[in-house]
This record gives sequence, structure tokens and C-alpha cells, in this order.
Amino acid sequence: MSRGLALVVLLGLVGIISAQGKWKAATKKGCYKGTIDSKDVKISGDDITNPGCSEYCWEQKKPYSATTGQDCGCGSEDEIKKLDPADDSSCTTPCAGNSKEMCGGVGFMSVWKAEGGKKRGMAEKLEEVNGRLRELIAKREMAEEMEEMEEQLRELEAKLSR
Repeated sequence: MSRGLALVVLLGLVGIISAQGKWKAATKKGCYKGTIDSKDVKISGDDITNPGCSEYCWEQKKPYSATTGQDCGCGSEDEIKKLDPADDSSCTTPCAGNSKEMCGGVGFMSVWKAEGGKKRGMAEKLEEVNGRLRELIAKREMAEEMEEMEEQLRELEAKLSR
């Protein structure tokens, strides 16, 4: 298979698998004191809910979501580890988009972990394989160039020895 065709096939597979690895649900981690420093991955609005925030964060490739009233922030596991767990009684602010859900409190956040299909992990592995394939193609091209150069060197040596 030509290397161009192989790359097209792999990139197509990455697209297919990534599209299938959609958000499924969220699991409540609990109430936490502090904030996620996610200035670039944050939304606000009157329709904020915990599931909606979790799905948004999943789409942003962030596994954790945190809500406070009408704010939704997204973070990584490392960012969540920096927060201090708190009692659920500290997270009693109703979500802007559903007053039956609690979205944090003053100085506190309701934190959720997004869950998706296993296919998202498969897409990441496929991307790694794709990167490795590109490395191998580059090495093969270098080997072909070296063979050409060695042939040219032999021809030059033959001319010089005459």
C-alpha cells in the first residue's frame, strides 16, 4: 500500500472512531472548594446543568466538569486533584438550567467526571499508531535516499578508479 493511501486510510479511521466516542454520561465526584483555572474552557448561561456542562467538557477533551450556579468550567484530573473535597452541604446553589440540580455554592463547585465510550481511547491509540507510521515512512524515505547516494558514490568511485 502506498504511504499516501495508508495515511488517508488511518486519518479516515481516526475520524470515524473519534466521532463514535461521544459523551455518554457523567458521574458525580462531589463538592469541592476552589476553582478550576480554565479561562479558555468555560461557559456561562441560564441553561447550565451538570450533564450539559459535562457533555461540553467532554467535547473540549476535558474529562472533568465543574459547575457553580450558571458557570461551567472544564478541567483535567491534575486540576481536580488540586481542589479540596468538601461536604455536599456546601454545594446547595441550584443550577441555572435546572433548579432541581445543585451546581456548587459560594466558593464551591459541583464536580463531575464525564464518561464516554471506549472508542475515544481507541481513537487516541490510533492517532499514536498514525504518528508512528509517519515516523516509519520518514525513515524509509531516508533509507531510500541513502541507497541512492551509495549508488552515486559507487559510480563515482568506479569513474575515479579508471
